[in-house]
Amino acid sequence: MRFGTRLTCTKCGANKLGEHMPRLRAATRSESISLVKEIKECTDWRKSISLLELFESRGIEPNIFHCSAAMNTCSKYGQWKEALRLFESFERRGIRADIVVVNGAITACARGADWMKAIRLLESCEKRGLRPDTISFNSAISACQKGGQWKKALALLGTMESTGIKPDAFSLNSAISACEKGGKWKQALELLESFEERGLVADVFTLNAAIGACARAGECERALQLFSSMKSRNLKPDIYTYGSTITACEKSGDWESAVGFLYSMEEDDGLSPSVITVSAAISACEKGGQWEKALELFESMPTRGLKPDVISLNAAISACGSQGEWEKATELLKQSATYGLTPDIYSYNAAINACAKGAQWQKGLELLEECERSDIVPDLITYNSAINACAAGKQWETALELLGVLQTRGLKPNVITLNAALSACEKAGRLDKAYELSQRWKAVVFSKDGLNEERVLRLKEMGFVSAARSKAELAIIPAVLFGAMENVRGALYTMALDVVSGGAGACVGSVKFNICVEVYQNDWVPSALWHLISGS
Repeated sequence: MRFGTRLTCTKCGANKLGEHMPRLRAATRSESISLVKEIKECTDWRKSISLLELFESRGIEPNIFHCSAAMNTCSKYGQWKEALRLFESFERRGIRADIVVVNGAITACARGADWMKAIRLLESCEKRGLRPDTISFNSAISACQKGGQWKKALALLGTMESTGIKPDAFSLNSAISACEKGGKWKQALELLESFEERGLVADVFTLNAAIGACARAGECERALQLFSSMKSRNLKPDIYTYGSTITACEKSGDWESAVGFLYSMEEDDGLSPSVITVSAAISACEKGGQWEKALELFESMPTRGLKPDVISLNAAISACGSQGEWEKATELLKQSATYGLTPDIYSYNAAINACAKGAQWQKGLELLEECERSDIVPDLITYNSAINACAAGKQWETALELLGVLQTRGLKPNVITLNAALSACEKAGRLDKAYELSQRWKAVVFSKDGLNEERVLRLKEMGFVSAARSKAELAIIPAVLFGAMENVRGALYTMALDVVSGGAGACVGSVKFNICVEVYQNDWVPSALWHLISGS
């Protein structure tokens, strides 16, 4: 008879357990101890199952101790599904599992992040007449942690205490790690604070999980406080501590702290940063506008014994691009092959965006073509960046052409796309095209997200408005630019100035106000703008 995935007769493949097999006898004490020892010493999970089969072929029935040993061996070598199959096969044989075996099955679920099955097994203990212990709950909480189920993990922790089982450090560490995965920093810190109340001592793993939770939530200051507290706790930061802390700095754009921690881990604690850690520091520099430092960190990776990956490459390109250093950004893209890297869509998006920032529309279009030749499918961000590059170069025709192309490829323009296309028309002085575009996409252009201060500033430069001080005026600006009739534009423009000086009520009943009402009634301007203008 075969165990685990092969529950069939070796002679004919029969599925019924025991078919063609003689009645098995119980193992003697010495036989049982010998088999358990052999199974525990196995360095190959397959051998542990073979030993069970060999034992049975000799007419001896494996018992619960053999089952537990074989399950642990399978689980130990990453074969959690085989461990569960063994558990199920023994149950089908009528072998009654004790809490040790059930715990082994829950632990197997934890290794496979199968939190639902882990909870089901835990809940089945009552039906089996078993009382769950600390290992039962810890394994189930660990399964929830690995499965990203922070709420379930905390609920199990509560159930554990309500049943009179005292959580240990492993219980709390698993729960904090679950909160880390969910970015629930407040819950993670509450659990950390409860260590002392429970008479437990937090270790490096505990602090790492808490710092990680703060990092995910962008709570840089709290992450830094936790890092500083490690000295008072007599804990030495490890590579994960530094990695999470640098990530927290990256989230908040604190590039100086990020770079400082990177140097500290090497110089003070003798730790070697990982590619992920350096990439986070590069990204922090990008957010802090420090392209030179970002480039320096990227180029230093080989000397640190690290091979840059495409994520670090993209972070460096973005850092250069965000500051308009398009030459450096495109050079990095070109040099990617020297690092053994293949650029992805994010690489091209960052480089094209750099060209947009540097007003290099031709180079941006070249990169778009190169992206397509590389069998990389451009996404909406790619086209948005390319259209922005056209806007910087006043290339309204090309911008509108790209707007058409992206739609033929199944992409839907968003506010960023249309703002870029409108900007290209505005900068080229083609207000007629801008009006046509705004009317075609007015639901997006005149949406809340479409009314941005950048356009107001451009219109001020063009002489359309003399000031931009109120929400009402901000709403009127698009109508000023895109009105269908000159008198409507003039009326709305004048009204905008009245709104700024004395409020919409000051011009109620006037000719210009009546024209605005006509605009509203004919749906020349979306209703939302009217409500902003009138305050209703």
